[in-house]
Amino acid sequence: MKIIVLSAHPDDAEAGAGGFCIRAFEAGHDVTIVHMSSERQNRKIDGVGESEVRMAEGKEAARILGVKVEFMDYFMGEFPATIESSQEMTDLLKRHKPEIVLTHWPVDSHPDHQVAGILPLRSFIWTQKFCLGFYEVYSGIQTLSFPPNRYVDISGVIECKRKGLLAHKSQQPEAQVLMQEKISAFRGAERRCGHAEAFHILGGEMPTPFDDLFADIRTFQQSGGLDRLKMESW
Repeated sequence: MKIIVLSAHPDDAEAGAGGFCIRAFEAGHDVTIVHMSSERQNRKIDGVGESEVRMAEGKEAARILGVKVEFMDYFMGEFPATIESSQEMTDLLKRHKPEIVLTHWPVDSHPDHQVAGILPLRSFIWTQKFCLGFYEVYSGIQTLSFPPNRYVDISGVIECKRKGLLAHKSQQPEAQVLMQEKISAFRGAERRCGHAEAFHILGGEMPTPFDDLFADIRTFQQSGGLDRLKMESW
């Protein structure tokens, strides 16, 4: 299965869906993280261009998680939510032809996270070619009013996820690791496991292709006439 995980900034996907990425890779699926930005205009970190630093960290994190990585060229804080950028997102997804796309929940205090959620949502509406899901980042601070309908048990890969986050050294990631592990412990309590990541899948009341990835994500009852939600192939 081809899976795209969209990320406004390097470290967002690792925070919200890093455990999912590891488990999907271990299950034999083709996972690519696409970071939509890697720099603020003209910013340097210790004298080195921010893009160079953040891209290197993103590549190292992807290596740790076992996934592929790509970068788009938007500037942080300047994501456009236009017809043109929506078409760019649709073209990117048409190139990859994913069965599953995960991205930011768009009800978020960070403008870049909002756009990272809106653009693939437009692509989903325009094409109806993939299953679309959303992850959380800093729930209650950035991600707001997030309603999970799928959980992935990441208890067995929490150490690897931690290493992926720590690869983003320029971001002083220790505090983020602590926050994300509090969130995953809370979601684990909801899921009745040690640590879990939570997702909201559109059409989540129905069985979706997402459920084929991990049979233990959620227990649901099928009514007699309920069919599996399917998308036409690319």
